[in-house]
Amino acid sequence: MAGHRIFGVSFASIYPHYVAKAERKNRTKDDVDQVICWLTGYDAAGLDRVLAAEASMETLFAEAPAMNPNASPDHRRDLWPSRGGDRRSADAEDPLPGQAGR
Repeated sequence: MAGHRIFGVSFASIYPHYVAKAERKNRTKDDVDQVICWLTGYDAAGLDRVLAAEASMETLFAEAPAMNPNASPDHRRDLWPSRGGDRRSADAEDPLPGQAGR
């Protein structure tokens, strides 16, 4: 893939870091799972399969059952101000990086 290198990384290798960060903020693994499932449309069993298969980030998003439309790049811009030099997801040629933030 010619896109960002993060999409070649195994989701299973990143997932523990999401959980650790959530726990530092007094959240739980279940909270992380709930957000990932909300974002991607995976159920708990589907998320477990993705983790067990050590699927790439690209596969996680490309095969997501139903990306949540309420997590569109337009909604993100309302929540987080853009930093100088950032590419807007809506302007990207490759749609996958834009879907990662959804």
